[in-house]
This record gives sequence, structure tokens and C-alpha cells, in this order.
Amino acid sequence: MVKPREGAALTSVPRERLISWISASAEPIIVISGLAGSGKSTLAAQWLQHDGARHAVIRATPALNDPASLARMVATSLDASGHAADVLLDAATAAEPTFSSTLLPGISAVLQSRRRPFNLVIDDVHLLTKQQCRAILRTLATSVPEGSRLVLLTREEVPDWLARLRSEGVVLEVAPDELAFDFEEARALFSGMGLRLPDDEIQQAVADSEGWAVGLYLTALARQGNGAAARRAPVTAASRSHRFLVDYVRTQVLDEFDDDRRRFLMETSILEELDPALCEEVTRRPDASEILADLQGRLQLVIPADGQNPARYHHLLGQALQTELERWEPALVPRLHERAAAWYERAGETDAAIRHAKAAGNLRLAGDLMWARLVECIASGRPDRLRAWLEDLTREQIAAERWLSLAAAWLAMQTADTDGIHRWALHCEVFAGVDWQERAPEDEYAAALAVLWALIGSDGLSTMADLAEGGFLGLRPDHGLRAAAAFLWGVALTLMGDRVAGDERLRTAEILGRSLDAPVSIADSLSLRGLLDIINGNADEGIRLIGEAGAVMNEFHLERLATSVHSVSARALMLAMRGDKRAARTTLGTARRMMSITESVAPWYAVFGRLVQARVAILLGDGAMARTLIDEARGLMNRDLEGSLMSSILASTAESLSTVRADGISAGSLTAAELRVLQFLPSHLTFPKIGEHLFLSTNTVKTHALAIYRKLGVTSRAQAVDRARTLGLVERPVVG
Repeated sequence: MVKPREGAALTSVPRERLISWISASAEPIIVISGLAGSGKSTLAAQWLQHDGARHAVIRATPALNDPASLARMVATSLDASGHAADVLLDAATAAEPTFSSTLLPGISAVLQSRRRPFNLVIDDVHLLTKQQCRAILRTLATSVPEGSRLVLLTREEVPDWLARLRSEGVVLEVAPDELAFDFEEARALFSGMGLRLPDDEIQQAVADSEGWAVGLYLTALARQGNGAAARRAPVTAASRSHRFLVDYVRTQVLDEFDDDRRRFLMETSILEELDPALCEEVTRRPDASEILADLQGRLQLVIPADGQNPARYHHLLGQALQTELERWEPALVPRLHERAAAWYERAGETDAAIRHAKAAGNLRLAGDLMWARLVECIASGRPDRLRAWLEDLTREQIAAERWLSLAAAWLAMQTADTDGIHRWALHCEVFAGVDWQERAPEDEYAAALAVLWALIGSDGLSTMADLAEGGFLGLRPDHGLRAAAAFLWGVALTLMGDRVAGDERLRTAEILGRSLDAPVSIADSLSLRGLLDIINGNADEGIRLIGEAGAVMNEFHLERLATSVHSVSARALMLAMRGDKRAARTTLGTARRMMSITESVAPWYAVFGRLVQARVAILLGDGAMARTLIDEARGLMNRDLEGSLMSSILASTAESLSTVRADGISAGSLTAAELRVLQFLPSHLTFPKIGEHLFLSTNTVKTHALAIYRKLGVTSRAQAVDRARTLGLVERPVVG
């Protein structure tokens, strides 16, 4: 039998020699590397307790191997340590150029602004393999303020990306040899497990295991056993392969439990956390809580909850249990994951539900889950969440499921991926069937596709109105996408001249946006109604509506959605009309930046946005900018728009320009192509890399960059970035 804990446990053997060494050192970065089960986490926990400074611990998981998720976790962890970093949450994205130009400098600024010492521990760093995740870690490592420390725990050697800092002598390395248990620590471990062994046997156990913590623990388990168990071979350094660990855990751990407990252990091994209710759901055992409590008391490879992290199995035990499960009941594995997905869905933890659905190989379930929560992502300013759900799926896997394909299309829309929008939208038409437009009012999938095509708006205002109406009627009453359908329906009716019906639909969009948690539809509706009021001479009411829209924008960080450019443009107009020229100029720069990346949205959208921005430029007295914007808008007008309200808006805006002197070359005359290149200049990306992102040649990027320098009146990339930030033409970095 595996005996209950007696006195000191594996996790509480004091590592005083290592704690003293770390405490006496001055290096701001500590790397503790070693095999699984070598005591890295235990050492870090004991040192944190000894040090006493504010601290936070991030335990990396495969799900955290996502730049946006990792950035949010860093921000949350800093806040938990008493260092508010909410501002980082707004910039948590993997999308370039924001990632390089805003998020990474923001992480550095927030860390360096901290005046009280803190310790940040990141466990299982080896799981963070993506290049952008490593960039976040590198930024953390180069930004640790004086008196604070970054502790990285990894199964690998010191990461390559720390090579420069390592050569500068700012990295303290606790290598596997230092982690190894010595004689006294092994004695404490054995004693804590109720074993009184002669010194020579302890020395032999240390030699055989080379001081490997879990190896000593498993050896102790064998010594606690009777007969054959006590005579089993010791855990040696040479035997530390995965296959050996599986065999050893099977014989030294699982064999000590009855069939009932072994089955429970194996079935719950698929879980990253051991929530009792979750375990009950997965195993179909009403006594799951009692079993977990018993296991935590008897088996020291079950890591208890610590206030920050839930209870879980030690990596070695979890891996061995999963191998056993695959060996004995492979057909059960997907069913267990599906049960976990169902539990997480009911608990409102969509990210975990989707992870388990994908682990089950049930992509249909994953697609259903994404569709149910789609609006939470695309209408809330956090499209990176949807990106993370889809990222580890191949294009073929996404294309095989209709809801996954639709999710990919909406993600492309909200991130201004021009090629992706049309590719996935056309693919979704195959799933929807040839008569999908006629069936939109009664088929949810066709309805969702209709709303997407209405937003793309490439077939004219009349078709846009029909598609939006079909989407509105076909979506279930409680789906947030109905708010977007109502908004697009209202836009089309308004531009075609039916202002009363259009206004009614826009008001419906606002109401639905509030009741169905679709804030982007609230802001869109309020902004458009406000702009139309201003254009029609009702300035006071227009400014009030735009002010309400701005509050919604701020609350839900909607400025990060590519399709929110009209709301930002409306805010710039409101500021200019109030006489706040400095804020208006900066906000206008932001709107122009956003407009430069929304090429795939409807022609009316591109024209109307530029005309609103031209009106702002006119109020600011910038004739060059206004003329550039009006010329761009005129070039985007098509026959459909020429017969709509847009024609009179263009005419009245152009007439207003006659009152402003059109100066020569200025920042206002930057073209859309130059604005797109400008967004990448604050990043670390070279001109060839920028070209890869924008599908331009290096020479074209250089040509645009030189034009930007000339128009901004600067001579270098750094000067261009400073000037552009002042004008709001590029995003400012987060500050601490």
C-alpha cells in the first residue's frame, strides 16, 4: 500500500543550500532547468516563501502557447502581484504590427515602471514554443527592474534566446546537477515517508538516481511495499526514459491501488485541473470528491491546489496515466474529452470546452461551440480569442466543418484579412447550398452567411438590404449576430433613401446589441445615427449620440476591431466640432490608420468613412488631407453608390473643402498604401519582413517609406515613428 504522508513530504524537503545560493545572488534572471520531477517547482515555491517579496506564478500549459493568451496572463499576474497592468490587456494580440510595435514595448514599460520589488515565476517555459511567445519572454527578461527577479523553470537547457543576457552575466543558472538531492535531502525525504534506512542504503539510492527527486520518491515507494515491491530495481539515471517512467508508475503506483482507484486515476488523467465536479462528470462517479481527497492524502504525485492554481497530477503521473489509458481503453479517450467539453460549456468556460472538443477529435462539436460564442469574440474587441481557437487546426480541418469555416470567415473580416474573407465566405457557400440566399430567412447557417456577405457588400445596396433582412429573420432570436444584421439592413435602407425605415432598423440594432451582448453593434448604430444627424443639420443630437458611442467603444476596447473605423471617425468629428483640435487630430490619425486596413469591407463603408474623415480635416484646416480623402472617396464610388445618398454626402463634403486652402505635401496627404506601411515602422520588423506581411516587394516598401519620411518632414524611421505617434497615425505603445 501507498502510505499516508508522515511528516516531511516530497514537496517539503527543505532545499536550504539552493535557497541560500539564490538569495545571495544578484542576477535578475534565474533559470532553473531539469528533468520532470527534479524539484524545480518545489525549489521555486520554497525560495518565494523565503524571499517574501510580492510574487506571481504562471504555470504554462499548451493552451497558453498563444501570444495573446500569454500576454493577458502576464498582465493578470502582474496585477495579482500588486502591480496594476490592466492597460496591457487592451494590447494583448498576436496580430502584427500591434504585437511588435505596441504590445512588446508595453510589457517592457509596465515592468520598468514598477518601484516595489516583485518576483515573477514562469513554470514549464519549454511548453511556450511559438516565436511570439518567446518574444514576450525575451521582453520580460530584458525589462526586469532593479530589485525584482524573473524565474524561468524549464525541462530544457537555458533557452537560446537568453544567450545575450547570459553572456552579460545577468542570468543565474540552476542546472540539473545543482537540483540533484544530496545525502541529507534524501534522508529527509525517506524519513518523511516513514522510512529509517541505513546511511549506505541512502547513499546508494542517491547514487543510483543521481539525486533525481521523483526517482528517490519512487524508490521510497518500493521500499514501503512488501516482498516483491521492495526488491524491485532502483530508479537509475539511465532508466529515466518515458517508457521506463510509464512502467515504473504502473508497477509502483497503480499496482498499489485497487481496480476502482486505478480506473479513476486513468480517466481523470486527461484533465489539466482536478475540479471535483469536473471529475464527477468525466468519470460518472458521484463520489469523485471523496476519491480525490483520499488520493491527495496518499499519493504525493497529486499536486494540491495552492490558491493560485487548481489541484492537478504531477506531469510524470499524468503522462503515465494517459499512456495506460491509451493502452487499455483507447476508445474511451474521446468520450472522456467530450464529457469534459460538456462540463466546461455548462460552466461557461468556452476556451477549455473547445480544447477538449478538439482533443476528442470532434471538430463538429468544436465548431458548434465556436458558433455559440462567436459574437463574444467578434463583437467585443477581442478577435484574438477566436484566432486562438482556430490556430492549431489545419486549413483542411477547418474546411471540413461548416461552422469552423464560418468562424474562420468572420475572423478574417474582423482582422481585415482580405484574402481570407473571400476564400472562406465562398467555401461557406458550398456548405450552404446553391439556394442559400433564398433559404436565409429560415436556415441559421445560411442566415449567418447572409450577414457576412451583407457586410462585405460587394453586390450593391439592394442586395445588401436583402441579405441583411434574410440574416435578421433566419437567426435565432437570442443570437447576437442579429444586431449586426439589423445595423446593415438599416444602413442599406438609409443610403437607398428610406431614412425612416433605416432609422428604425438602426435603433433595433442598438436595442439588440444591448440585450444580446454585442457592443460593437451598439457603437456602430449610435455613431452612424449621430453622423447622419450632423450631416442633416442636427448637430447637438448627433454629438450626443456619438458621445454615447464613444463610451461603449472605451468600455469594450472596440477600437481594435477593423470594422469600428466609423465610430472612431465619428469621435474625431465630434472633437473637432467641440473645438478640441489636438484630440481631434490624434483621433483622426487613428481613424485613418484603421481605414487603411479595411479594404475588404463594402464600398459604401470605404467611401463614407473617408468623407467623414475629410469633414474632420476641413474643420482642422488641413486642406491637403481633406483633398486626399475626398479624391480617394470619389475614386471608390461606383454606379450603385452614385445613385444613393452617398452622392449628396460627397458633393456637400467637396463643397465644404472650397473654404479651406489646400496646402502642399503634408502628413495629411499620405496615401492608403503609405499608411499601411507606416503601421509597421514602429515594430522590429525589417523592410523585407514588412513586405511579407503586406505582400509587397522590399523595393516597394522602401519607396513608400521614403515618401512617408518626405511627407512627415523627417529623415529617419525613428523620427517618422515619433511624428506619426504625435499625429495619431500609428498606435502608441502601452505605458506603465
